Amino acid sequence: MDLNELWQEHKVWILGAFAGLLFFLIGRSFISSTFSIERSRKTILSAHAKTRKQPLYDRAAYRKAQEEAKTLRERIDRRAKALFFQARPEYRLEGKGDASLHYLNQTSAARKRVKEEMDAENVDFLARNLGLPSKTPFDRDEIQEVLYGLDLVEDALDRLLESSRIITERFANQSGLASVESLKIRPIKKGYAGRSVRKKQIPELLPRVEVLLRFRADSLTTEGFVESLLGGKAPGGAERRPLLLKGIKIEEVGQDPGDPLAVECNFVILQGGKS
Repeated sequence: MDLNELWQEHKVWILGAFAGLLFFLIGRSFISSTFSIERSRKTILSAHAKTRKQPLYDRAAYRKAQEEAKTLRERIDRRAKALFFQARPEYRLEGKGDASLHYLNQTSAARKRVKEEMDAENVDFLARNLGLPSKTPFDRDEIQEVLYGLDLVEDALDRLLESSRIITERFANQSGLASVESLKIRPIKKGYAGRSVRKKQIPELLPRVEVLLRFRADSLTTEGFVESLLGGKAPGGAERRPLLLKGIKIEEVGQDPGDPLAVECNFVILQGGKS
């Protein structure tokens, strides 16, 4: 069989095979040019290099961000001073050695000092134990919390007496501080304040100690006392810390307009700093 006869007999098959090969070669060329891995890699590297040369922030934006961060830190510090109780050194156990011995010495001195000041101002002082627990705490953390409460008690009573002196010196018809009815220092257990113990909490926002103070005084003395809790400058010019007042209740219990008011103050100490 010669080539002409072979062609005539198998030309349909030969043409089909040739057409298939032609389409395969064209498709391969198209795919290689369109989806070249090497070219894609080079494109990505080129784009990455251009991006690295372009700064995310310029210097002006960076300086502005630094200034805003500094301002934010200062605002946080001011809020912390207003919210967190800044205990005086003598009421902190850090570096004091025997916690129980320091507690006994500090509470004994506080009872003596406060009693003398109340007697000097003719105040009917019915809370001679200063709100301290009936049993001496033994756990170091609990001792620290009670000492924080004692620090607040002494400071609050000092401001109350100071307000009374100022008012009675200015106004002869005002009675000042008549009596201190009761005091109570209560360390707060974890999980207090209505939150679930299982939930993760931010320790710095948890109340640590509550102090309850009940007294009787005229309205001007009470007003001056409440204003003094905000902190700021004391009458002598010294800077004093704020005392965080959680709630206050005032009742008129006398029959005459000048009779002392019954006042109940609930203070809270928020956790902050080391013991």
